[in-house]
Amino acid sequence: MAVAFRLRSRPAISEWTVDQVCDFLETLQLDPAVIDKFRAEAVDGRVLCEVSDEDLSGPPFQLSFGLRKALLKELAQQRKLDNHRRVGERSAGAGPVLVKGQPVEGPKLSHDALERIRKWRLEVSTGRLVPREPPLTDEELDCW
Repeated sequence: MAVAFRLRSRPAISEWTVDQVCDFLETLQLDPAVIDKFRAEAVDGRVLCEVSDEDLSGPPFQLSFGLRKALLKELAQQRKLDNHRRVGERSAGAGPVLVKGQPVEGPKLSHDALERIRKWRLEVSTGRLVPREPPLTDEELDCW
């Protein structure tokens, strides 16, 4: 099953399991060896929220400057999304009603947008769009 699907309805970052943290790191296109280090160190969401630049530069992770900055930026974005979710949860009667087994319908993307998503991805370390190899399958694209 596609990682995007597994992450679509995940809990707040501070509640992530080790597997959810590894799924998140996989979406960032991190090297599998790096992801394995996070798994070996049992980094769950609570620990991930506390990770600093110093933690990522030293043992056991020893990530390059670019990867550290990209990862920390993504973590900041995830925390920001969680804050927006919490604010939304406080709004009585607002937002979708979630029912187990029924996917939440989001905004519809145009065919052109879906094809761009299918064929291109963001290279986190450089901030540039690069071709996906291989392109997303229809099943993976359905998650968008």
